[in-house]
Amino acid sequence: MIVMKKKELIIFISAFVGIFILGVTWSILVSYKVFDKMDQAVLNSIVGWRGEKGNFLYWLVRIVTEGAFIYFLIPFILVIMILCRFDLKSMTLGVGAISQYVVNSIVKSMVGRPRPDVMYRWMSESSSSYPSGHSCSVTFTYGFLIYLIWNTRLNKNVKIGLTILSGAMIPIIMMTRLILGVHYFSDVIGGLIVGSGCVLVAVFIHRWFYLKGYNGFKRMIDRKIGNIKE
Repeated sequence: MIVMKKKELIIFISAFVGIFILGVTWSILVSYKVFDKMDQAVLNSIVGWRGEKGNFLYWLVRIVTEGAFIYFLIPFILVIMILCRFDLKSMTLGVGAISQYVVNSIVKSMVGRPRPDVMYRWMSESSSSYPSGHSCSVTFTYGFLIYLIWNTRLNKNVKIGLTILSGAMIPIIMMTRLILGVHYFSDVIGGLIVGSGCVLVAVFIHRWFYLKGYNGFKRMIDRKIGNIKE
């Protein structure tokens, strides 16, 4: 059995502590309304150029923003888990997706920041504004997928292409939340920070169990369907 090297463990712990401190600090600053003037200025600027509700941009961002919505992510992740026969990487992705939602919800309830005024919004949202759940979920999902992409046997050019596509989803979804007027700029940054922390934890967990030789339920499923003979 291979164990995680001390240097690798120190890197993980240091990175997590750094992101945790950043997240706590950012959340405190948001709670004390330090970013309010900046957030309002950004919101006013976006409202100034986005046009009227119902235009092409409205429908475009409504469609694109679903790329991080739970009704898309659940089937998307389930398909990955089934295709991978519930192996370690897909199980980590699935459990991580649920965990990041729980963490984000806890932070939302603790900060309790109101959404931008209804007059700015292009869609209805009932939960608290900070941190952005869409930004958190898209950061976790596509961030962890990037890690998985680079742990496959795919051609390097294919890896680079998939990484660019996955990475691009994060700022795109974050921007749609601002255009829709349902979040402030500091909300989406907060979601990015929380999501990044969840990615780091997921990578650590995957790496830890992978080195111990654990691969989820894949071997058991392969045995059941006849891919592995006793």
